Amino acid sequence: MNPELKTYRHFVKGLVEQMRPKNVLEIGLGSDASTAELILQALPDDGHYTTIDISPNEKALKILNTFDEIYWTVIKGNSKDAKHYEHLPQCEIICIDGHHGAIECYM
Repeated sequence: MNPELKTYRHFVKGLVEQMRPKNVLEIGLGSDASTAELILQALPDDGHYTTIDISPNEKALKILNTFDEIYWTVIKGNSKDAKHYEHLPQCEIICIDGHHGAIECYM
């Protein structure tokens, strides 16, 4: 695994552990949901993870399914489409990796 990506994923997990957010949004689930898995491990009991992905793959969905569905939501669609954001709750952490030009995390 790319060392920068591994560092990023563990940074995000640490951020979730420190902030204890109610809602985390990730743009782009990825092929192995490794960031999602770390976020879900670190979420507080009242936390929720949402991802928007144009084409979530089977492997990533299997990983999400190892967690209770009350803790996560997958929105299938293009993250550039504003309609996907209209009914989302306020998110304390937003991770953006949808266009693969950069990986970013916002609070």
